[in-house]
Amino acid sequence: MEWEWTEVEHVVSPEESRIRLDLFLARRFPVVNRTGWQDRIHEGHVHLNGEQPRPGRRLHAGDVIRIEYRKKREPDVLKNVEIIHRDACLLVLNKPPNLPVHPSGTYHKNTLQHVLIEMLSTEGQEYKPRPVHRLDRETSGIMLLAESQKCARILSGMIRRNELQKEYLVLVEGSFPGPEPVLAEGWIAADPESEVRKMQRFWQDIEEQRPEDAKHCRTEFYCMEHRNGLSLVRCILHTGRMHQIRATLHSMGFPVVGDRMYGVDPKQYLRFIHQEETPEQLKRLRLNRVALHSHILRLKHPETEKALEFICDLPADMQIVLNQ
Repeated sequence: MEWEWTEVEHVVSPEESRIRLDLFLARRFPVVNRTGWQDRIHEGHVHLNGEQPRPGRRLHAGDVIRIEYRKKREPDVLKNVEIIHRDACLLVLNKPPNLPVHPSGTYHKNTLQHVLIEMLSTEGQEYKPRPVHRLDRETSGIMLLAESQKCARILSGMIRRNELQKEYLVLVEGSFPGPEPVLAEGWIAADPESEVRKMQRFWQDIEEQRPEDAKHCRTEFYCMEHRNGLSLVRCILHTGRMHQIRATLHSMGFPVVGDRMYGVDPKQYLRFIHQEETPEQLKRLRLNRVALHSHILRLKHPETEKALEFICDLPADMQIVLNQ
């Protein structure tokens, strides 16, 4: 992970005056304690009115505090967001892979939210993105947003009533059965055997012991193609549980290509977190992101009730892996 230096400035208000500099910083930025701020002041990373101060210096209204600090460099992302459809109510996008929707972790401005603000803001009015469902950072394809608060409420209700039909394409290791559809209906919950807290597990056998908080889930799978030890699978969601497609396929014995959590080696995610991945382990992933694509969205328009269908074809990176 690369690091970069940045800085922040703060102008002291009358209410903040007469407080020691180190004490003020510890209260204003509690992620570092008072001793830590004293060390940063002595190391020259805190300036007061352009000069290096003492930690015990009393603040005065109008003083300008400038803090230099090191942070993880924000990762680069793909920003080629495609607008598929836009009207007064709906915004339908084709989201590229490895683009997070909201700021989180090391991602601040390299997000779909900021891309849309830059794309769609007009002079004097900043655009307000209103996603009504989410795609994980690594997932590509169709994403639905509302253009008004009223439409956002209507669409949220439609999602709760399961009135939106979503289909995904996913690449998995092995030969998925077909051409007949495979219906996976069962329960999903956090995997009690995994070291990764957010990893989910799918149980299909009603007799198999599962956590009490397991939730019902239902997914249809259709094998579209076999090639080079991989299968391209179409997935229709009938419920919307966390990691539903990936966890279900993994539990069925079909690891997801490019997936550090539900792929050929579930321990890969921990190696990624601790930055311990080897070139050989990365090669086994086949792809530098989860091979999951939001393919089709069907819904009735919230205002006109016209039946709509939006399609995003398989992206190039997944097609290349399938062809290799």
